[in-house]
Amino acid sequence: MAKRKLTPQKREVLRNELTAKLAAGVEKREILSSLSAKYGITPEGMRWYLNAASPNGSVKKGRPAKGRRPGKKPGPKASRGTRARKARAPRAASRGRTLQLAEVLGQLTEKALKGLLAARRLVPALEASQEREQELRTRQRNLSRELRAERVKARKIQRAIKRLASR
Repeated sequence: MAKRKLTPQKREVLRNELTAKLAAGVEKREILSSLSAKYGITPEGMRWYLNAASPNGSVKKGRPAKGRRPGKKPGPKASRGTRARKARAPRAASRGRTLQLAEVLGQLTEKALKGLLAARRLVPALEASQEREQELRTRQRNLSRELRAERVKARKIQRAIKRLASR
């Protein structure tokens, strides 16, 4: 069941509190945790209110991106052609990935092709065998459950017999 939304009055009070705390310079993390607990909202949901209440429409991130200082523009790009580029490795075959279709067909011998076709004919039998195995495993689990239940019943009856015989 979904949580209820805040009433419009509570939303307005929440927004006022957010703007007041933002103006006071309270940490974003502190605002999120305290107000989310107070209003019964998750911190993720509270972030939406915080982003809407911040002066520029979204909250600034905590740190600048790695390698850049805020307010500093990136330097000029290196001129092209100063360094020789490395040649790219040929795609699939040399890196051990899937071979191209032409390469695969070129490597197939008649004997290998016959073997593949024979294996393809066996696939339905394999699937049927795996389904049968799964059915048997399910039956085995059910039977072992029944066996445990009967064992428990037998032990209860044994205890009752001992109790009655010892009187």
